[in-house]
Amino acid sequence: MGPQKDTFPFKVGSSEILLDISSSFVSRYIWRSQDLYNDNGAAYQESITLTFPKLIAYGDISFNLWSSFALNKGHKDSEELDYTISYYKEKEFLDTSFGYTYYDYPNTNDNSDIGEIWFSLNFKKLPLNVSFNTFFAYDFKITSSGP
Repeated sequence: MGPQKDTFPFKVGSSEILLDISSSFVSRYIWRSQDLYNDNGAAYQESITLTFPKLIAYGDISFNLWSSFALNKGHKDSEELDYTISYYKEKEFLDTSFGYTYYDYPNTNDNSDIGEIWFSLNFKKLPLNVSFNTFFAYDFKITSSGP
């Protein structure tokens, strides 16, 4: 089943806020060219995003919670919750975004959790679609008292 997405705009005072909710079933969980379940395992994935349009310097601030839950046995340690805060600004010739994502594997107590800072530029109005994306990731050391 393809992704199902709904957007719910609402106002708080004079500020517009967007709430996006999506869910999908995937036959394989592929991330950055890797099959994360190693056996073509299916997953159920949900996402909730709260966006504040034009909040800072005419750019959008978003908060996202994304999840992936394996549908096959043997992948409990690979179940994932991702928390992201991001900034996006659209201009006539260049879109800019940056943010931070925390990849949480709640069923593990080892060094699985990862933090990632990322940055993206998308150049528009060129003969080709040109973009630049980079990220810096680091592992969290998990102890009995948390990260």
